[in-house]
Amino acid sequence: MPPKKAASPEPAEEAPVAEEPPDTNEILDGDFTFPDGSFYRGEYVLRSGKPVMHGNGRLETGPEVFKGSFEEGQFREGRYSGSDGSVYKGSFFNDKFHGRGEYTWTDGRLFKGMWKDGLMHGRGEFVNFSFGADRVFQGFCVHGHFSSSLEGQENARRDFLAEYGTAFAQSATCALSRLSSLVGPAEVDPKAKKGAVEDVPVEIPSEFAVPADQEDVKSAERAEIEQQFCRGPFPDGPVFKATALAAFAANFADGAENPGEVKVVEGSGNEQFGGFDTSRLVSEQLNYAGQAVVFATPDAEGGALCRLVLVNASSGGDADKANWKVVFCEDVAVAA
Repeated sequence: MPPKKAASPEPAEEAPVAEEPPDTNEILDGDFTFPDGSFYRGEYVLRSGKPVMHGNGRLETGPEVFKGSFEEGQFREGRYSGSDGSVYKGSFFNDKFHGRGEYTWTDGRLFKGMWKDGLMHGRGEFVNFSFGADRVFQGFCVHGHFSSSLEGQENARRDFLAEYGTAFAQSATCALSRLSSLVGPAEVDPKAKKGAVEDVPVEIPSEFAVPADQEDVKSAERAEIEQQFCRGPFPDGPVFKATALAAFAANFADGAENPGEVKVVEGSGNEQFGGFDTSRLVSEQLNYAGQAVVFATPDAEGGALCRLVLVNASSGGDADKANWKVVFCEDVAVAA
C-alpha cells in the first residue's frame, strides 16, 4: 500500500511583532555591567528598554576609569585616568578629548589648553616639555604637534589662526545674517505713501541679547556672561533699525559689492575697535569660549550702522556651536 500522502500544512499565523519599549527621559540611578565587562554606576536613561549612561556617573573599563558627566552614552566632561597612569580632566566630544582640558603624562609633562578630536590643538600651557626643571611654556600646538622653537611657534600660531580664524569668522557671519533675518523687514505704515516704510528701532532678539537685570531681580545669564566672557555695558532697548541692519549685514554676504571688515580678536588688552575696548573681554582670546568677532564698514554714511561686536558666550570647543551675543554696536554720527 502506498504511503499516505501528507496533508498540506496549514498556513502558519504570523508571529506578533514585539513592540519596542518606549524611550524615556526619566533619569534613573543604578549600576550595571556591559557585555565587554565594563562596570557603570550612576545616572542613566532607557533607550529601547536598555540602559544608556546619561548624567553623572563612573565607568570602569579594565584599568581605565572615567568619572564625570555623560550624554546619551558618551563622555561629556570629567576625569579620565588611562591604563598607563596618565590623567585627563576636561571636556569631550565623540568620546575624544575636545575643548578645554588638562592632560598629565606619567613622565611629569602637563598640558593645559585646547583639544580637538583627541589632540592638543591651539593655545595652551606646556609644563616640563623642555629640558630644565619645572619649565613652563605658553604657546601653540596644531593637531598634536608642538615645538618650543621660535620658528616652530611662529608656524604653529600661523597655521592655527588660519584654521581657527576662518571657522569663527564664518560662524559669526552666519550669526549676523540670522540676526538680521530675526529683526526682519521694516514695518509698512498703511497711512504712508505707497511703498514707504517706517524703519522703527527694535530690540535685539532674545537669542542674541544679553538679558538685562529686572527690577530687584539679577539675571543669572547676564551675571555668567559678565563673569566669564565680557563685561558690560551691553546694548539695551530698541537699538536696531531693520533696513539699517539688513544693509550692514549685506556687506558681509558672499559676493558683496563693498565687503565689510571681519576681525577675529586675538588679544584682550587695550586694543580699540571704534568705541569697543577689548579690555572688556574677560576670556583670553583664541580659546573658543568668550571669543570676540568685530564687524565694521569703514565707509558707512552718517546714521548707518558701522560696527557690531559678537562674543561667544559658550564654553564649548566648536565654532559652529557658538552662542553669539551682541555686546556692542555703533552708528556713524550724523553731521550737524
